[in-house]
Amino acid sequence: MGKLGVKGTPEFHRKFFPEFAFYERLGGGPDPHMQLATWYAQFVEDAPWWYGCYVGPYVVSTGEFIHQAWPTAQSVVDDQEGFWAWVHANYKKLEMRRERRAIYGTRRFGNHMIDYAKWCLSFNPPGTSFDADWAYLSTVPMNGRYGTMKLYNAMLEGGLLKHHWYDIRPAGGPTPRNALSWMRPEFDLVLNGGNSPKTLAAVNQIAAEEKEWLRTEKGIDLNWFDFEVLLCEYKQAYDGGQYPGRAHDSELGRALKLEEKVGPELNLKLWEGRRELFPHEPLGELGNRWEGRRGIGSFIREHGYTWSDMLYDYSATTDFANPVRRPNAPQGL
Repeated sequence: MGKLGVKGTPEFHRKFFPEFAFYERLGGGPDPHMQLATWYAQFVEDAPWWYGCYVGPYVVSTGEFIHQAWPTAQSVVDDQEGFWAWVHANYKKLEMRRERRAIYGTRRFGNHMIDYAKWCLSFNPPGTSFDADWAYLSTVPMNGRYGTMKLYNAMLEGGLLKHHWYDIRPAGGPTPRNALSWMRPEFDLVLNGGNSPKTLAAVNQIAAEEKEWLRTEKGIDLNWFDFEVLLCEYKQAYDGGQYPGRAHDSELGRALKLEEKVGPELNLKLWEGRRELFPHEPLGELGNRWEGRRGIGSFIREHGYTWSDMLYDYSATTDFANPVRRPNAPQGL
């Protein structure tokens, strides 16, 4: 540990953060489940409601399960007693990501979804600017910064919104700021500081410089949402719990668990979407190769390289210090 909040050296992170970003994108990331949710939207009647079914638990398969029973916001608002009965009967089956822990529990989750359904009935974003639309989406009860980010980007990718991001939403977002401080430790106290207007302006300036460095020096041109997501993921990767392709593995594991709990009546389109949208190498269900691979998250520091299923064959590798390279693997950075 160096200064407050800083880990490793800038030289290390300037090597491995671009590698992580490059390979994560090569395998269909970041946030491939959001791409999957946008793909699924083509089959729904009420797109704003569907995006809430997904963002509520932040798991595509759970969103499908909710949506199959309650296909529109109006169906929920018209039968709130029936929706509550469904939540009480099914909450323990739901797969939910830890990031949505603010609405864990039958009561909080049910209240959030009903309030969101009511919000959807008058869905009418201003459309005048990013800030105006962000403020509008921020009125969703119990959504918070994280839920608002995910909902906004899902609706943006789905064509319900049109204004793109211009920063990493630094207020109340310590994780991407902390990752930036690893590359710019001279600004540690600013990047890991508070949320005053002066501090946030400085954070945004540093973030813009690093985003431009990635573009000009490494050829990695990211939008602001992906940049923020990759900073968060890279921090987890350095700490040992993340790797390119982990989001695919996580969604796979959660879908399999949900299928086991719900039974054969759950007919997920997720499997079709994954095959259609993403390279097949990172998809563990193809050939039943794996359901979870937590050990890969330590490879950056343990073995000194960034794992990518596009480069290496997990099933054929026995010594991960010397991974088996795929024939005709693409060139890296």
